[in-house]
Amino acid sequence: MLQGCRGLIELHGMNIAHRDIKPKNFLVFKKKNIPYEAYDAKITDFGLSREFADTEAREYLMNSIGFVGTGMYVAPEMQDIKTKYKNFKAQDVYCFCIMMLTMFFGL
Repeated sequence: MLQGCRGLIELHGMNIAHRDIKPKNFLVFKKKNIPYEAYDAKITDFGLSREFADTEAREYLMNSIGFVGTGMYVAPEMQDIKTKYKNFKAQDVYCFCIMMLTMFFGL
């Protein structure tokens, strides 16, 4: 999962918010020709991703479509239609943490 964190940091460094972090959007595969168990993790499915300007990345005014993301992985404040400003980078971090809890504890 360290690679997943690094991938998210890289995305956010380019001012891109994924907006749909969940286990199904990670590919994990075993590295070939390595004598010990080594795996790679890659973030996939950039269908809901969006590039933000520096100021937009912190606070993005939602339009009429409501929240984006997948059910249990969406932060509560993102689901609140009344809240005008959304922080999509923080949303990605929240989703990643929920994903890790789900994987570690089988929730």
